[in-house]
Amino acid sequence: MGTMISLALGRLEVDWGKNNFFSDHGALFQDSDIKQVPSYYASDDWPDGDPVIEMNEGLSKPLGKVLDRLELLGHTIKSVEHDYEKLHQFHKLEERPIPFSQLQKVLAQVDVNRVSGNYGTDYDLGEFVRKEILDRLSLSTEAHYYHDGDLRPDHWEIDVLLENFGANGALRLLAENPENRS
Repeated sequence: MGTMISLALGRLEVDWGKNNFFSDHGALFQDSDIKQVPSYYASDDWPDGDPVIEMNEGLSKPLGKVLDRLELLGHTIKSVEHDYEKLHQFHKLEERPIPFSQLQKVLAQVDVNRVSGNYGTDYDLGEFVRKEILDRLSLSTEAHYYHDGDLRPDHWEIDVLLENFGANGALRLLAENPENRS
């Protein structure tokens, strides 16, 4: 089975990992943030029903208090935009599937208290965002062509970009919604 670790705002998982394969987000927290936090497990009627919730020791603090630490660690709006542009360069995307300003606006409108944690099960790269996130965020992109003229799968660019965007960038943009800060 193994040990799961996640970084979440309510039921919205921003990052997760298993066993030794996870990002360490400890810099966002302090010793005083150790407390009992909810852990969500699949129930017999998953994903249609509610998860089983158990309380376990973890780190927890409101996003509003994490925001200052994100900024101190260099995750400003400007740096998040820079990281977004670097992802385009890394994936050799000359056209932007959605501009950063649109992504920023959409994530700032997400109310993490209303996001369902009920997702499907296993996905390949890009599938999770396409099947679970794009409609929830009202994001869409046009299909583009590869350099050799073949059509890319619909939403390929934004799917891969958002799955590689980074938890700290997502937290920083989600923190633009004052409702998410508590």
